[in-house]
Amino acid sequence: MSHPIPILSDRKGFSLKPLTGEHAFRDKSLLYRFRQDTEEGGTGTLPSSEDILKAEDQLNASIAALVQRGPDAIMRMILRKP
Repeated sequence: MSHPIPILSDRKGFSLKPLTGEHAFRDKSLLYRFRQDTEEGGTGTLPSSEDILKAEDQLNASIAALVQRGPDAIMRMILRKP
């Protein structure tokens, strides 16, 4: 198994930097390890229940949007095939 990708923090958020210089997330079967940055004001602990609820709401909204767009995208993909 390859080494995990370290997470480096900048002022705007987190960025992923592969150790080997290769393209990140190139293979869905590779496992990646993430950690919370404690240097830039992060606490290094689990998210609060408020953050979890907010993330779950955003996830539900995103899944609903994908479910609505999915059939149309599949039809367009079928029509494009030669």
